[in-house]
Amino acid sequence: MLGYSIVFVHMAKHAQNIGVGKTEASFLISVMGISEFIFRLIAGWFADLGIISRLNVYMIGAAGVGLCNLFVPFCRSYASLIVYMAFYGLSSGVFHSLIAVLVREYTGVARLFNGIGWTLLAGGTAYLLGSPIAGWLYDATGNYNVSFFSAGSIIVTSLSLLCLKKPSNPDGAASHDDTPSAENNLSIVDRDGHVEDSPTRLEQETTL
Repeated sequence: MLGYSIVFVHMAKHAQNIGVGKTEASFLISVMGISEFIFRLIAGWFADLGIISRLNVYMIGAAGVGLCNLFVPFCRSYASLIVYMAFYGLSSGVFHSLIAVLVREYTGVARLFNGIGWTLLAGGTAYLLGSPIAGWLYDATGNYNVSFFSAGSIIVTSLSLLCLKKPSNPDGAASHDDTPSAENNLSIVDRDGHVEDSPTRLEQETTL
């Protein structure tokens, strides 16, 4: 999120710096919004198909946002910026639609609210700091090239953190901590009508 927020604050200014009119520059954000709205729906549907894991779908979207930022300095016309914003919205829609889903898969239902809270806190803090940092880089260099290069590099580098730990239940199934196992509740009734614990349960109690 540190590299993601730069577009909303600085893209219009960057477009004007390369000769785009003020009205046309403002329309770029609308292009991104339309593209993101469409692909949020598509990404959610595609992730549920199970062709590839939701984590990989998320990483593809985040990588797309980072790569888009790395290519901004090479966009020198209004048409190229339109294409950039369309792809930026596409990638943004893909990873944004899966944030809550992945938090659920990493934390489980019992800690879902804490997981969402920490995610929003971390993301919101980084979102708040991203634009001022990009502005400081602009003041220091006189253009937005370093700002966009830095934003893209931060996003792509951050993906390495997701390779350190896989979700505990990548298929989205409930974890053992969330729902009791039916096997643990089985009992055996003998011929006299007495209820006896199943071997599995007795083994667990003996282990405890």
